[in-house]
Amino acid sequence: MVPETKALLFDLDGTLLERDRSVRLFVKQQYQKYSHHFKDISENHYLHTFISLDQRGYVWKDKVYQTMLENYGITDISWEALLDDYIHNFHTNCLPSNNLDAVFNILKEMGFALGIITNGFTEFQLKNIKALGIERYMDVILISEKEGLKKPNTALFQRTLKVLDTAPDQSIYVGDTFIEPSLQV
Repeated sequence: MVPETKALLFDLDGTLLERDRSVRLFVKQQYQKYSHHFKDISENHYLHTFISLDQRGYVWKDKVYQTMLENYGITDISWEALLDDYIHNFHTNCLPSNNLDAVFNILKEMGFALGIITNGFTEFQLKNIKALGIERYMDVILISEKEGLKKPNTALFQRTLKVLDTAPDQSIYVGDTFIEPSLQV
């Protein structure tokens, strides 16, 4: 007999959050805000450099901005100022995946427990979740920094299932990247 699915768990970046489009929107906005520091750099070049160094979010932005300013030879603005702008303003550019509210309304009506498991910094990711307006649908939200574990560590998933009182074979995880689970604790 096949167990009934009771819980649907989601990744955030690239799954619920249209990360690529959101990053492009933010970086263009940041370029406009600080363009007087980037006199010899086009918006397009700034955008492509950021995206290349960011590696789809796998490189934290302190390294991205340090490398960018070093490569551009810019000294009249600090990487810390650009990082601070990113931390405090990225959420204002968060774009949801298509029909996100409608999908979550339907899933809740169907009786599914819903959750988010995401890597990242707690405050940053919570602001992004709130910007998408989806926290109200979630029965659990686990963020790697707060939990002290990162995906794909199975202990992070096990914590989520314990909170939801659900078994692994009654749950589905939806994400944008397949990474073989780790049994590290």
